[in-house]
Amino acid sequence: CDIYSMTDNLNVNYNHIDLQNIIRSSDFDHTLKCSIRPKNATSILSVYNTTAKPTLTSSYANDGNVSLEGFLDVSCLCITSDTTHPVSNHIDEIPFKIDASIDGCMSGMDVLADVEVNNLTYNLGVSGEVDLRIVLTCHAKVCQTQKLDIIDHVDSMGVREIDSPSIVLYFVQKGDTLWDIAKRYHTKTEYIMELNGSDCSDLKCGSQLLIPRG
Repeated sequence: CDIYSMTDNLNVNYNHIDLQNIIRSSDFDHTLKCSIRPKNATSILSVYNTTAKPTLTSSYANDGNVSLEGFLDVSCLCITSDTTHPVSNHIDEIPFKIDASIDGCMSGMDVLADVEVNNLTYNLGVSGEVDLRIVLTCHAKVCQTQKLDIIDHVDSMGVREIDSPSIVLYFVQKGDTLWDIAKRYHTKTEYIMELNGSDCSDLKCGSQLLIPRG
């Protein structure tokens, strides 16, 4: 992003931004099997309901795969044989780590991810433990960050004084573009092409150009 004037000297202020380009995206399921043991497990008669809420704490890229880490907040509502407390709600935290292969993924890339519970089933074991089978659906986007400078504000520093010839002979340097040359001499790329022919857009190092100064 650049700007110049053919007549004025400009003071250009830039702002730096990070632009994330999505390299790959993938949706996949991961099945987590685990057990929790509620308090007073021996008095549990049945499991009324169980819910799980995932929280993603870390997502990062390796060569060829992504890793997602977090935990599940599990709430297990049980019916017990205790007449004073016939209903018991047990809350537990279950950590998880998910690895998934994604082509084109490289270490150092950013990962934007989200995890949700797709399916949850539970079963009360003989010893009072609740066996859980949780299917997590994962959405992952692998991104590469590109740093850009954008123009934030432009001030005119006054009309530029011209004290040099109206046409100069310029020798093309390595890496030059017509825009760079036009900016340097405060002219337009169209003027340079008119004076040197339209094929001058294919610049070669060491070639000569006539530059009409602004």
